[in-house]
Amino acid sequence: MQRIRLLLCGMLVALFADCATPTRPVGQDVGLDLVLSAASGGPGEVVTATATVSNLGETAIYHCEGCGCGVGIDLGVLDPNGRPVGVVDPRSPHPTCADDLMALLPKKQKYAVLTFNGTLYDATGSPYAAPPGKYTIIARFEYQRSAVPGDDVNVLQKQARLSWDTKGLPQGG
Repeated sequence: MQRIRLLLCGMLVALFADCATPTRPVGQDVGLDLVLSAASGGPGEVVTATATVSNLGETAIYHCEGCGCGVGIDLGVLDPNGRPVGVVDPRSPHPTCADDLMALLPKKQKYAVLTFNGTLYDATGSPYAAPPGKYTIIARFEYQRSAVPGDDVNVLQKQARLSWDTKGLPQGG
């Protein structure tokens, strides 16, 4: 009788443990990582931000890719006041090509890199030196679970903080 009771208790524990396991869509698991080469930098000390999207699941996911979307990972920078700033000259030539939904196959990754060297650009393309302070690097990746137009868009986003110091440089306007 004792053995039967223990067997029944063990089965109940296993049943309830299985019910408590969180579920996700079968075969889909997507991750976004953002890594800085250093937590701080300054003139002559470039900091590189690398964003990696990983399809760890068993099915393909679909994301925008092309001249407007790049590889589909958007990297941006916010200044110490939380305003977006440009790290690329908006007047620089850009290739023209169509954007399209592309598959990121299972067990594959995509990378995007942003280099913060202290040169920022205003909307007209005029460069200026980044003032000292804490900058926020933001990586964003949007994807769909199918290639069907209008499918729900999923968004992954990560942030990392970067301290920029202009130590020893003359301050002025």
